[in-house]
Amino acid sequence: MRLSTSTDGRWRWLQLRQRSLISVGVVASMLFATLLMASNQANAKSSALVAFNAKVNRDLAAANAKQTPARNGQPTTGPKGEKHKTVLIIPPGSRAATQGGFRVAWAARDAALSLGWKVDFVTPTTSSPAAYEAAVQQGISQHVNGIITVSIDASVIPTALQQASKAGIKLVGGVGANTNSSVSGDTGVYEGFAPSYKSLVQGGYLLGEEAYKLSGGHLRAIDMVATGYGIITARLQGWKEFINACHAAGGDCKVLDTVDFTGSQITTDLPNLTEEAARSNPTFNVLWPGFDSGLPFMEPGLKAAGMLGGGRFAVGFDGNSQNVQEIRAGGFERATIGLSTVCLGYADIDVMNRLFAGPSTDVLGNHGCQNKLITKTDVPKTGQWWGDFDPRPLYWKLWGIGRPAHPTPLSQM
Repeated sequence: MRLSTSTDGRWRWLQLRQRSLISVGVVASMLFATLLMASNQANAKSSALVAFNAKVNRDLAAANAKQTPARNGQPTTGPKGEKHKTVLIIPPGSRAATQGGFRVAWAARDAALSLGWKVDFVTPTTSSPAAYEAAVQQGISQHVNGIITVSIDASVIPTALQQASKAGIKLVGGVGANTNSSVSGDTGVYEGFAPSYKSLVQGGYLLGEEAYKLSGGHLRAIDMVATGYGIITARLQGWKEFINACHAAGGDCKVLDTVDFTGSQITTDLPNLTEEAARSNPTFNVLWPGFDSGLPFMEPGLKAAGMLGGGRFAVGFDGNSQNVQEIRAGGFERATIGLSTVCLGYADIDVMNRLFAGPSTDVLGNHGCQNKLITKTDVPKTGQWWGDFDPRPLYWKLWGIGRPAHPTPLSQM
């Protein structure tokens, strides 16, 4: 039967209307699915950020907690103190620019003397490889039993260290990088090592967490990076890992600029380099100096740029005296990661003693020296931060030597 024209038209209209409704439904479904996906992604991102922020708070609380020998893993077993040893201790060449390293070396000297060892303390005239090599060669010619270097990477003077090793001299590296330093270990020409590369990376990450919190969750950093120092490379690695983790969690963390400089530029070009970086990145709110000793040379540059303050701040490493005072006074530096220089110096000598006593596996790692977050809320009321406890009596007991009759006051180390 043939439909009438009017009936046929109505039929076609019904078909078109049905198709239109189906199309609208498909579009609506797709739109709903897209919105649902976006909502789920936003919720997932929000959940990730909530979890990330919770971890930041946990980590900072743990790093702020009072340290104790048990919490830090202070060594309780080991060989008694070896007798009749001579050691050469080589601090970094520039005391003004590397205060923390010099304090570690001085504490190592105190520890060696408490064992009755003869100590040659040779401060290189400059922080150049040639000066460090000359100091090592002096130790070789004097037939010392061991050499402890502080803040001197093995890669800086490999030939001299290899010659010392071939001469039968035990080698311990403190606060630097061994030949094959990495997150997974510290092996190479230095037979013993403290602190571990891994702990330095952890310190960098931890400082990122504190800077993130201090910035109110909106971190805009300028990284001032001293090249040629393994410890700064490790700290920078941890800092970058935090920035990446923050971004992955949906947080607001950015490095606006990275400025490289050498050790020789610290007392000369660093103020100008800092000023230029600040003027080029006026929205920064965090200055990352890599180590506390460099910050006093950066602050004049910020002052010249009119950017020393105004909601901006610095976070550092080492807990040097000038920086601790600045934190205490509520100055530009707001936080620092401290590693007790007394603990590190004594740990270096404990490692050397273990090497003298014979083959030992307990010559790498932290040796009870752990990162401590120092802020205005827990900075010492006066003076320097030497650690939350004095580790020396524990080492004296470990070495079987008892307390020295006249121990060096902590304020002199």
